[in-house]
Formats: sequence, structure tokens, C-alpha cells
Amino acid sequence: ELTTSTGDLLLNPAGEINCMKSLSNSGGDVIVNDAFKVAGPVGIRTNSDTNKSLTIGTTWNSSSTVHHGIHVDITNTASAANSRLLQLKVGGTNRFDVDVDGNTKIEGTLTADGNALFNGNITLNADNKNFKIQLDDGTDKFTVASATGNTAIVGDLDVDGNTTLDLVT
Repeated sequence: ELTTSTGDLLLNPAGEINCMKSLSNSGGDVIVNDAFKVAGPVGIRTNSDTNKSLTIGTTWNSSSTVHHGIHVDITNTASAANSRLLQLKVGGTNRFDVDVDGNTKIEGTLTADGNALFNGNITLNADNKNFKIQLDDGTDKFTVASATGNTAIVGDLDVDGNTTLDLVT
């Protein structure tokens, strides 16, 4: 145990400091003003002074530097089929999940305030639900019912090219 009469302990070695046990400060925060490498698992618990379990803050002040808020690079030489890059839960229930292939599952509503670009097929699995395109005020402009395939279009339908209409009675 290291103690000081002032409460401040300054370590400025020429090499690394290896801490083999817990690192704590009963009088306040533990501050590291240099690179901090951890060789084992890291546990983060809720601090009694805040309602946030993890807060990351930094300043990006160089336009010639490529910055990353969070960067994770995993070398996957072998892993179980249900391994995850990221998994967020509430009360033990998955809310956001990214598997090792990048497949993402979101439990809840996804709101995109901006453009969305899809470079592949889009499949909507929604038994007895509707696919809708609406105005900001909630007015339906295009609706497809998943159970029946019935489609409602509010507005003009312009078709350029061949059109086949099959009448089913």
C-alpha cells in the first residue's frame, strides 16, 4: 500500500508500472494521463456520483487526423456460432445485437433521421402487418398489407414500360 501525507501520489517512472491488484482512490478519481493498457478483463460498474455506467469523452481537434470514438478490432481464429461483436441488454433481454458477420438485430423501433442506403435485398417479415410510406403527419401514401398483398397508393401512379395486370376473381 502506498500512501502520502498530501493525498497525491505521483509516479513518473522511466518504464511501465505493473499493478497486480485493484487500483482505487478512496478520496476521489483515479486519473491516468497517459496510455492505459489492461492485460485482463475490465469490469465497469456504476459510479455512485453519476447515472452513467460508462462515459467516454475526448476532443478531436486535428482535421488531418482520422479519429475513432470507439475502435474494436477482433482477430477471430475460432469462436462459437453465437459469439457477438456487441450485445446490449435490458433486464437480461436483448435490445441490440451484432454478430461476428455484422448481422444486426434491434428489438424496438429504429428511427433514422436522414437517408438510409441499402445495397442488397430488403426482406420485411411482418405477418399481418402493413408496410407503409407516410408523410410527416402520419398520412398514408403507400401501403402494402402483408397478409393479403393488397396495395393502396394515394396519388398518381406513373408506369413507364410494359405492364401486366392479372384479374383474379
